[in-house]
Amino acid sequence: MEDFLDNPQYQDLCSFYILQIGENTKNLHTKLTDKHTEINWNNLRKTRNNIAHIYENVDYEMTWSTITEEIPIIKEACEKILYELEQS
Repeated sequence: MEDFLDNPQYQDLCSFYILQIGENTKNLHTKLTDKHTEINWNNLRKTRNNIAHIYENVDYEMTWSTITEEIPIIKEACEKILYELEQS
């Protein structure tokens, strides 16, 4: 975490990817998001908005927590959703 907190370029890069995840959730059909409530889609969009619009006040410790704790859970859930979609 120290490397992350001490490196503005690393922070920007990671924040950009979190921003992209939140942005892409806007393009998902409500049928999919309503069915898969194991992912907090609204929270992803809110996180995106915080990074995009309140950038000078981004909490990088919270961002690191998102990267290391939440993103892996979201990734696993998305992989299950994709697998289900492929099977249908």
